[in-house]
Amino acid sequence: MTRKVLAVLLLAHPATAQDDDAWLQNLAVLQLSPQEIDRRGIMLTQLGTIHLPSGRIVAVDPYTAFGLTPFDRRAPPGNYAVRLWFAATEPTRPALAELRLRACTPVFWHNAAPEGRSLLGLAPGEGYGVAVDAGTSSFAPPEFFETFGPVTDGVLQGDAYFSFVNETLFPLAFPDDTGIPRDFITQNGGQDIAVFSAGWGDGFYFSYWGFDDLGCPCALVTDFGVLEEGYPYDSTALRLPGPRARKAPPFAIWGRDAACVDG
Repeated sequence: MTRKVLAVLLLAHPATAQDDDAWLQNLAVLQLSPQEIDRRGIMLTQLGTIHLPSGRIVAVDPYTAFGLTPFDRRAPPGNYAVRLWFAATEPTRPALAELRLRACTPVFWHNAAPEGRSLLGLAPGEGYGVAVDAGTSSFAPPEFFETFGPVTDGVLQGDAYFSFVNETLFPLAFPDDTGIPRDFITQNGGQDIAVFSAGWGDGFYFSYWGFDDLGCPCALVTDFGVLEEGYPYDSTALRLPGPRARKAPPFAIWGRDAACVDG
């Protein structure tokens, strides 16, 4: 199967794997206090910031670059923090990758669809996300990939990008002989990409928009399945009642960006 055909299939057909309730409990960790994060055995790291010149966002395995269609909604153009959440027992496997859009607390969530796709009509458990074929995912503006050539139907044309993968991305990901990949941010042509390991490796991982009580977008998150109901899989921590995340209406656009301010 060609790269173009595979990319189109990934965009055209949502995957089925998400538990309709458990994923909300994983996303609820963004509501926790630093003390509760530590008690659960979760670590939060700041990877750095990326610039979104048009506000459009792509989440993709950067080593295969399948499905380069941006998500259905845009952020205001600007710089945004990338944060990685880890289970302390798996310090090299990000559990959640977060692109922080505003300084607000997300309490409502819905699946992030590609541009031109709708959440309406999805069957229970179906959703859109990141197809991982090389154990890695990323956040980037589509302009990053466009520095290497035109993108048609979500597919990057030409081979210039894959020379960049071999000559730049691989050395940055594996700077030593440990075999443990490094998470990093790099550039090409003045455009940023944040690259990080994808939880348990190859597979399909769902991405979500998080909104506050006013419907303002706070974060874009990819859940890599390392947490179970908001805890590390092998956690011995007492599972005390904590904040609950809630489903947002399955609309491509929710909330009024113009009325949303940091707080």
